Amino acid sequence: GKVQVANDANVTGDVKAGTSVSVGGATVVGGKVGAGTTAAFTGPADIRGDVTAGGAIAFQNTAALGGNAAGEGVTLNGAVTLNGAGNQSIEAGAGTLQANSTVTKTTAGNLSLGGDAGVNAVGAVGVNAGDLTVNDALNAGSSVSASGNVNLQNATVAGAITAAAGDVNGLAVNAASVNAGGNVTVASVSAGSVTATAGKVQVANDANVTGDVKAG
Repeated sequence: GKVQVANDANVTGDVKAGTSVSVGGATVVGGKVGAGTTAAFTGPADIRGDVTAGGAIAFQNTAALGGNAAGEGVTLNGAVTLNGAGNQSIEAGAGTLQANSTVTKTTAGNLSLGGDAGVNAVGAVGVNAGDLTVNDALNAGSSVSASGNVNLQNATVAGAITAAAGDVNGLAVNAASVNAGGNVTVASVSAGSVTATAGKVQVANDANVTGDVKAG
């Protein structure tokens, strides 16, 4: 069956449903959320465990996630903070990962994002103490950054791509600038500038750069 809460939900343990989970107000869950079909959260959500669904997952407001999120299509309408211990991921399966605000991994660990139909991020995507990996095509309306490595497939980024103390790796990369503390290794690049502070810039095919290309 389904779990449907019209207003707020405050659950110390897990929430499990054979079909759908929906909460109309604020959500606080100390454990995991599992839905056989869809999972939808209208108000602010604070979920300490994993969120899994056989169908789409939708966070309509801000969300703080202590675990991973995996569904067939994931929509993040508010700012999302990933604050769990270690590595975390948001995976949209065969669908689209649509982030309409910022996505930030605040605690130590890596962040992986994926969706076979694409990863679309309107706000900044950042990892404060780890690597960022985007496993599918990325379209970002702001900056993309990590303290460590930034690993991309095809990526169009309106702002800067920055791997502060690591490498930038990717296929066809289009960005305002590409900046790495280590190496920049891409199939092709179109950018205002490309900088590998302490490493090499390696482009397998074309490089179209309106400003400077610098390597350490």
